[in-house]
Amino acid sequence: RSGSSEGENNAGLYRLGPDLHYERILDYGFRVSNCICFPADGKTMYFCDTPTRKVYAFDYPQGKGEMLRNRRLVWTVPPNPNPNPNPNP
Repeated sequence: RSGSSEGENNAGLYRLGPDLHYERILDYGFRVSNCICFPADGKTMYFCDTPTRKVYAFDYPQGKGEMLRNRRLVWTVPPNPNPNPNPNP
């Protein structure tokens, strides 16, 4: 295996402010994320570190310079999920 399945957790998560400056909002590294989602109120951020198959929820910082906080595991994606649940396509 290669790519995101191997290696170090060396990626970061940043946000771009209205002043077009970016700031880091996650205080640890990860490998790769293919999913970041927000509910309508914008107070929670859902984040998936794809190689670990884990989806986390965080309290999303409302102020400049604040970090994500209160990480909680929401779901672990089962290994080898069947992308086609219909065996007779």
